[in-house]
Amino acid sequence: MGQRERVREAIETPVSEANKLLEDLQNADSETRMSILISGWGRGLAAGLEELAIAMDELQKQNAD
Repeated sequence: MGQRERVREAIETPVSEANKLLEDLQNADSETRMSILISGWGRGLAAGLEELAIAMDELQKQNAD
């Protein structure tokens, strides 16, 4: 799996989980729904940034060799 795919998957997984939860909570108030959506995207972006940091570490190690 390439770096781009790793980052995409890292972002997509928590966002998809949040969307599934929203489908189950269709009667929830708008504040709850917005909180779930923001949480999913926040976790996704954090995971994507972590994957980018790992990729940068790998590149730095390769350049050091």
